[in-house]
Amino acid sequence: MIVTFNVKDFPGERLEPTGVAVAHPDDFLLDQLDLHPGLVLQVLTEQARDLRNPPSDIDGVLNRLERCGTPRFSDAVRLLEPDER
Repeated sequence: MIVTFNVKDFPGERLEPTGVAVAHPDDFLLDQLDLHPGLVLQVLTEQARDLRNPPSDIDGVLNRLERCGTPRFSDAVRLLEPDER
């Protein structure tokens, strides 16, 4: 799997014979959230905890991810019930 914002440079018909797929980071992260929600939330929590300058929480990490190009993933995590986050 190639995860890139530049999916247009990796056309499916060229990758198909290699068995390699391409995914936009937003799609990849949404798939991971769907497959492993607990693990994804754990990783987000660890990332927030590790940020010290400036300190952050999960919402801060999601804001950064959204600005970097993964708004659907960030929104999906925000829509989880508070006790799941």
